[in-house]
Parts: sequence; C-alpha cells; structure tokens
Amino acid sequence: MKKLITFILALILSISSFAIVDFEGVHWGDSKHFTNPIFSTLKKEPSFKENTEIYSASAIDPHIKNYQLFFQNHQLYMIRIIFNKQVVGKDQIKNIYRKLTRTLGAPTQRKVIKKKVDSLTLQGNYIRFNPDSDTTVYYIGVDTINSQGDMIDSNLYLDYVDSKALNEPEI
Repeated sequence: MKKLITFILALILSISSFAIVDFEGVHWGDSKHFTNPIFSTLKKEPSFKENTEIYSASAIDPHIKNYQLFFQNHQLYMIRIIFNKQVVGKDQIKNIYRKLTRTLGAPTQRKVIKKKVDSLTLQGNYIRFNPDSDTTVYYIGVDTINSQGDMIDSNLYLDYVDSKALNEPEI
C-alpha cells in the first residue's frame, strides 16, 4: 500500500512538473477544453493553416492586448502573447527582456527577420530562450514596411512553443 501511494504521488508530481512555463495547469498537447484553468473564455480566430485552430483570450494586464492559443489537430502547440502597442514602449520592451533573462536564463539564439509578403516587408528580430526541454520561448519584434519604405505597423510578441512541434516562430 505504501509503495502504491508513493507511486501515485510521484506520478502526480511528474505530471504537474511538465506544465508550460508561466502557464501553470496547461500542458502541450492539451485540447481546448483542458486550457480552461487559465483561459476560460476563448474566441475562435481565422486560421489559414490546415488542421490548425487559433483561439484568443483577453488579458487583464493593460500591457497585453491578448493571448492566442494555437491547436493543430486539436492539440495545443503554441501560446502567443500579443503586447499592447498603445501602452508598451521602449522602456517596457527593455524591462520585458530583463525579466525574461532573469526568469528563463540567457538567450540561446538571436535571429534577424526579413520576409517579403506581397508588396510589404516584415522585418525585425527574435530572441530564443530554452527554459526547459519541452518549451521554447521566442521574444519577437516585427515591423511592417510598405513599398515606399514607411513603417506602417509594429508588433511585439512572446511565443511559447512546444519544442517538439516547431523549430522557428510563425511570423
């Protein structure tokens, strides 16, 4: 009996230890239903990828516009935090980076983003963190440049990605 109780406790601890960094109670591969501990009201968003569903959830923090949850074949593989560009400025961007390095460790990669989409160019960079073997975190800044060279939009994201699902952030 004692061995059974010890086994059950060990199993519970190992299961809970695989929760996604910063999203206690949510696990990679969860269905939409199992994300309810944190994201109880989800709104379906358009998706252009086959077998992929995107849901958004509002945020209480004024620095965050919303959260997006990405499911492929009904399994969670990414959580995106979209920062509120009306509130987050240069000082907040630096503070977010400092907090990430303090909580997730040193970045493991930095990469420049330059992507052409029709007459627009997406440019910026991302910084990758690997807080554990299951999760990769990308801190992403992307500006949209029109054909005249003017910046028409700027966004800041924090992507939490199932390390087994993707190698690069989805821009």
